[in-house]
Amino acid sequence: MIPPQGIDATLWGGAIGIVAALVISCVLTFVAGMPKSSAGEAAVVTAPAGENDILAPMSGSVLALDQVPDGTFASGLLGQGVAIIPAIGKVIAPFSGEVASLFQTKHAIGLLSDSGIELLIHVGIDTVKLNGEPFTAHVKEGDRVQAGDLLLEFDRQAILDAGYDLATPIIISNSDGYRSVDIVSGSVVDAGQPLLSVSH
Repeated sequence: MIPPQGIDATLWGGAIGIVAALVISCVLTFVAGMPKSSAGEAAVVTAPAGENDILAPMSGSVLALDQVPDGTFASGLLGQGVAIIPAIGKVIAPFSGEVASLFQTKHAIGLLSDSGIELLIHVGIDTVKLNGEPFTAHVKEGDRVQAGDLLLEFDRQAILDAGYDLATPIIISNSDGYRSVDIVSGSVVDAGQPLLSVSH
């Protein structure tokens, strides 16, 4: 609004302030830049895992639990979950928590998350019969782990050459305590990406 005395220094000062603000914001945007992704390259968004999220403990193809070639796992008798056919012979911690159990043959590990999720990761089917040969443990029972820590390594080819299936069930053994267990990944997942989510 123009004051009664006409255009004076106050009006000019306000106009200059507005123009200055626009110029400064344009300059800062030009200098700081905007986030870009390379041509043809998808931007990667990394979200922190919530207390009800389970990250993929390994990279590979995701398989519905009822497709696992072992009736005990496929039936859900041990709990709800999913399976991964591993592309790489490494298992990482899917959340922060504790190593609740480590089988002597190192083919399977039980974890307890800080929020109370009990998880079993069983590398391959019937691989207990390999007596631990293709497996290396990097943790022991009772160890504290953070999401992403290396837990186990295994020789994929040795397991396949011995005639065993690599399908790795990832089971929430206390899934009865949750209202739902949902698969949140696609058909292929990288270690550390969201895999499962539970809700009370």
